[in-house]
Amino acid sequence: MKLLIKNNSNTISNINFPEISQLYNPVTFKQNIKAKYIKIAISEDLNIQVNYPFNVEINKAIHFFKSKIIWVNNSLIKMSKKQQIRIKNQEKYKNNLTKQEFLIKNQYLVKRCRELAQKYNFSIGKISLRFQKTIWGSCSSQNNISLNSNLSFLSNNMIDYVILHELTHTKIKNHSQKFWKELAKVLPEAIELDKELKKYSPNFFKK
Repeated sequence: MKLLIKNNSNTISNINFPEISQLYNPVTFKQNIKAKYIKIAISEDLNIQVNYPFNVEINKAIHFFKSKIIWVNNSLIKMSKKQQIRIKNQEKYKNNLTKQEFLIKNQYLVKRCRELAQKYNFSIGKISLRFQKTIWGSCSSQNNISLNSNLSFLSNNMIDYVILHELTHTKIKNHSQKFWKELAKVLPEAIELDKELKKYSPNFFKK
């Protein structure tokens, strides 16, 4: 076990569990004052972090994690299969663009965002492009729209979905039922496109 004391607010421990399949890195146990209960989180790249409250001993967190080994293994297997599907799907799109075409498509993302904002009367601030690992886009409290440059690899209908999703956040900042109803006004097939988008991961696309 490797123990790291970062500051007074959290303690991080990295522990190997040989009984876990599909795992290449140690499990990270993070004690944090903001945590209310023990929670296991598995990232898209199959890393595991266990968050636990400040008033809980690490041995209790380890015991809790071990009690969930079967669930963890099953989750890792399912996520690994989904990961392989994402890679296969994305390579198909990625190989369809040259570097020059990618740059041109990036310009299209900004242009399309302005077009859709004007068409559906969304009030927005700045539009920026970034290479992001975990999200396709975001909308700030000032209604600035940030789009992942790797959207360029996806089809135009998927691009429109992400843009309209973020534009809707200029009106509703959460993912409540009200948000989805608002999004459906400009894109009735939003739910289906959201499911389709989950087949792809921003993290797999490289600059």
